[in-house]
Amino acid sequence: DIGQNFCHIAAARRNCWLLSHAISTNPSLAQLYCQKDSAGWTPLALLARHLRAKGLALQPPPPLDGVQCTPECSQLGQILTLSSAGSAPPPFADLRVEVEDPAAGGRAKLWCHRVVLAAASSKWHVALGAQQAVPALLRIDPQHCSSQKVLEEALHFVYAGKLRGALGTDGQLLWQLLCFSVHCALPEALRQAAVAALLGALQRPENAAVVPVLLRSARAVRLGEAERRFVLYRFLRCTDALAAAGSEAKFLQTTKVA
Repeated sequence: DIGQNFCHIAAARRNCWLLSHAISTNPSLAQLYCQKDSAGWTPLALLARHLRAKGLALQPPPPLDGVQCTPECSQLGQILTLSSAGSAPPPFADLRVEVEDPAAGGRAKLWCHRVVLAAASSKWHVALGAQQAVPALLRIDPQHCSSQKVLEEALHFVYAGKLRGALGTDGQLLWQLLCFSVHCALPEALRQAAVAALLGALQRPENAAVVPVLLRSARAVRLGEAERRFVLYRFLRCTDALAAAGSEAKFLQTTKVA
C-alpha cells in the first residue's frame, strides 16, 4: 500500500520479533511505528487489525464475581462510616487517616479503626504500632494516593470485602487504586478487584493515556500473563499511541516493553 514503511510490512505479517528488534537496536525508528499509510493505518494499529482477523483479539479476563469475604469482614462493613475527621467519630473509631487531595481543595481526614487497618496492611501495622496517642494518625503518602475517592474505595474494601464502584470507569482513579493497594501491601483481593475494574475501563477511549503507563508497570503491579496481553492489545489499538504515551521517550520505553 502507498505510504507504508517496513514496520507496516512486518505488522501485516505479524512479525513481532522484527518490530521489537528494530526499535530496540535503533530507537530513532520510533516515529515509524506511528506513521500512517494512505489508508490511515499505523503499524501498531495494523498489527492489532491482523490479530483480530486471526481471532486473536484479546478481551479482558472475566470480572471477579464479587470477592468472597469472611463473615467477620461483612460485619466490619457495618461499622464503617466514611465521615470527616472534623465531625464526631463513629463508634469505636480511634484513628484519623489523612490524604492530600488537590481536587478536593486540600487535606481530607477520615475516621477509621486502628486494629482494622493494622490487620489490613503490614506497612500500616508498623506505622500504627509505633504510636501511643489516641486517636492515632495515619498520613497517606501522596506519591501512593492523592484522592479522597480512591482512599474511601480502598477503605470500604478493607472493611466490607468488596468495592463500592464509586470510581466508575475512571481509568486514572482506578490506576491509582491499583498502585495504592500494591504500595501499601493491602489485601491481594483488593489488588485483583482493582485490576479487574481497570482492565474493563481500558476499553473506553478516554482512558487511552492509562494504557501505556499500565503496560510499562505491568510487572510492578503483578499483572498476570493474560492481563498483560490484554493491555498490550489495547496499546496496539490506540489511535495515537505516541500521544497516549506522553512523549517519544515514553513511547519508546513502552514499545520496548511490549
